[in-house]
Amino acid sequence: MVSDRNRQIIERRRSGESFSAIGSALGISRERVREIVEREERRDQRARELEEAARHPQQSNPLQLSAATAQHAGEAVRNTQLYARRRRRSQVFSCDVFNDPQFWIAGLERA
Repeated sequence: MVSDRNRQIIERRRSGESFSAIGSALGISRERVREIVEREERRDQRARELEEAARHPQQSNPLQLSAATAQHAGEAVRNTQLYARRRRRSQVFSCDVFNDPQFWIAGLERA
């Protein structure tokens, strides 16, 4: 799935060539070369992780989730975290001191 150009970039980088030299030879910026190298390394790492997970099918592995399932799981975690954060905030303001009229009267008398 890797394009010929990206494969060439990866091979040249692994042989020790600098980002600038690769970029000049291919007519792209050194920053773009760095981005391509990082992306392809992440893809290689993910492929290695999936291969390792496939060797242990009896263990559940989040890496083997489909993209949609992983997205739904991430949303559920975020929603749970937001709910917990809001709940903590509301607990701070729902304590008895703030509901006590004497608290507010004392504050007004000091002002």
